[in-house]
Amino acid sequence: MARSKNTYTPGDRLEIFHSWNGEWAALYQNGVLVDGSGGDSYHADESIQAMLGVIHVYPENTQKDFLMGGRYYEDIAKTVAEIEAYATDRVSNLKRADELRAEADALVAQANGLAES
Repeated sequence: MARSKNTYTPGDRLEIFHSWNGEWAALYQNGVLVDGSGGDSYHADESIQAMLGVIHVYPENTQKDFLMGGRYYEDIAKTVAEIEAYATDRVSNLKRADELRAEADALVAQANGLAES
């Protein structure tokens, strides 16, 4: 049986068939098994993502958080531009927080000096 070409063309039919227990799956493109897609369920997902050119973004820090500091669905950025704007604001906010901490430390030191005199 011929295997799929592992590239996606608009109009192709992509189907993931799962085993009864959900642990195994296979991806079929236009009725033909896609190479490397059968096995643990995540293999089929990874195959589709590769075919469609999906890019995964794993930020190195919280600045590019798509939840924009939140924890719920409502907090999710609606666009990548929102994520970028949040990251820019976050950098500024973190810098200002450091400045305020330094000022607070200086004031505490000054207050301690006054209290001891």
